[in-house]
Amino acid sequence: MEAGYRLHLANTAAIVQYEGLKYTNDDSDACWLAKLLRLELLPEGYIYPKEERATRDLLRKRSQLVRQRTANLLSVQNLLARNLGYSLSANAIKRLSTEEVDKLLPRRTWLWR
Repeated sequence: MEAGYRLHLANTAAIVQYEGLKYTNDDSDACWLAKLLRLELLPEGYIYPKEERATRDLLRKRSQLVRQRTANLLSVQNLLARNLGYSLSANAIKRLSTEEVDKLLPRRTWLWR
């Protein structure tokens, strides 16, 4: 791109390979991609400008952390339901203090030795 060439980023997850092929190699794959490009059927991905890539990476990390937080909250909800027989909402779990958690799940001294 910096040298002025037009670049195509093929979305390999969206490309269906011709099922009649007996074998594939780099040459046959390149011919198949070139044919799709000529027919304007090549599914392409977006190439972020260099200036925006750091922001994209931060947004991806934030999304990952949000998913992890949700998974952790669901795990705690399931543990409470399984062990205590009742459930708490995610907001109630987030508001629990250390003392309240200790009251909910008293420590067994034989487990902590």
